[in-house]
Amino acid sequence: MRILNFWWILYYTKVQQDDLIGVIFNKVIENNWAEHLEKMYRFWQTLLLGDHTYYGSPFAPHAKLPLRQEHFDRWLQLFTTILDDHF
Repeated sequence: MRILNFWWILYYTKVQQDDLIGVIFNKVIENNWAEHLEKMYRFWQTLLLGDHTYYGSPFAPHAKLPLRQEHFDRWLQLFTTILDDHF
């Protein structure tokens, strides 16, 4: 689990600093990244490890964001780059 926490910290730091998607997420999350990251850890722990600790609905909050295909493409690029670099 420690390696996943390390990976998530790296990944979400990249998201926060990204010129394209960081602006959007930082505007919504503001200074609540620690709280948001705890929720994200639970989400990914549920999805990837089958340890059901997340009980939310991730689509609804994201559907309200001004996201287009280019934003998802960047999110995915950051995601795969961090995975490739560390695994």
